[in-house]
Amino acid sequence: MSTGTAAGVHYVAHPPGDGLGEAAAGYIDLLRADGVPVAWTPLAWGPQGLAPCADVPSPGRHRDVIGTPPGDTVVLHTLLPWLDRLREQLPARRHLALATWEADALDPSIVASLNRLDGVIVPSEFNREVFVRSGVEVPVSVVPHVHRPAQPCPGGIPGVPDGAFVFYLIATWSTRKAVPETIVAFLDEFGPDEDVALVVKTTGLDAMAVERRARSGEPPGRTEETWWSLARLVAGRRTPPVHLLAGDLPDEHIRRLHTRGDCLLSITRSEGFGLTPFEAGAHGNPTIATGFGATPEVLPPRYPLLVAHELVATIDEEPDGWIDLSAEQRWARPDFGHARALMRWAFEHRDQAAEIGDRVRRHVAARYGAEAVGRSLRRALDG
Repeated sequence: MSTGTAAGVHYVAHPPGDGLGEAAAGYIDLLRADGVPVAWTPLAWGPQGLAPCADVPSPGRHRDVIGTPPGDTVVLHTLLPWLDRLREQLPARRHLALATWEADALDPSIVASLNRLDGVIVPSEFNREVFVRSGVEVPVSVVPHVHRPAQPCPGGIPGVPDGAFVFYLIATWSTRKAVPETIVAFLDEFGPDEDVALVVKTTGLDAMAVERRARSGEPPGRTEETWWSLARLVAGRRTPPVHLLAGDLPDEHIRRLHTRGDCLLSITRSEGFGLTPFEAGAHGNPTIATGFGATPEVLPPRYPLLVAHELVATIDEEPDGWIDLSAEQRWARPDFGHARALMRWAFEHRDQAAEIGDRVRRHVAARYGAEAVGRSLRRALDG
């Protein structure tokens, strides 16, 4: 254990259950395994926005260190706009942010918030380059997520034929994640008589529909729910099976999806790391992914299933309340024609696609093991 972390770390983060929370739990795992004293303060949404809370609503990892005496280093692992408020609420000798971003530039107000801290930790080289290029002057360290060996969960998925080749996606129904475009690409490529299926694990609400309703001033309705959005996409079509899993699911169900699935679809505008392709790779599954952002870092060199794209201003996309769109920030617009071609290739070359998945599994295990990532985390915390 190094001297900087010996005094302890006060880790302020979302509870497990979403990408931020799962990533935070992984980093806390590393610190505790190394004997570093850790106090965890969960974050939750309340009337005043995002704030520390005394507990989390459901059982989970690291509940035993909630409320223990904090160390002299506070790690704020949360959304960038909330850093200033949390830093003021949680005084300490040192404040570090563990943050990520998906576009190719940061807003100047976010840069100013980051420069009021003592350092920043990001999960990818893509993010480090974006942060430094945007004007972040405090030290920026790269600490990727840690590989967790896959825990297969055998079993079928209701509505999905046992022998079908299963494409699947795990994403919020939002502009950046491009869920509807991905579904349409699948439906355009495959017919109802082909031995293929799509499983969509997403949120209960369509973020774009929610934003459209809010801008119109109309009262909330069922048309904001993702089952309605999916129904509109498949209406009038004869399609292969498309199965919707909406809302929160136990970890066991996500592991079953990785176990049963054959190929993950992550054809998004961008990722700050690519946690879902990372987890799919741990299960030996290939991913068809956009060739922009940090996801290509997670995958092996010369990876053959990256989707072509063009860079566009984020403001050119439909707003959804999840990201402040800007003319100065760009991300990818995937070529869904190319994505369709890659889906077809994976479907028709299943053995070769499985070999690619096994190569991803070996790459992720070798590069992102606990020992290597733990060393990077301790160096970043020690400054």
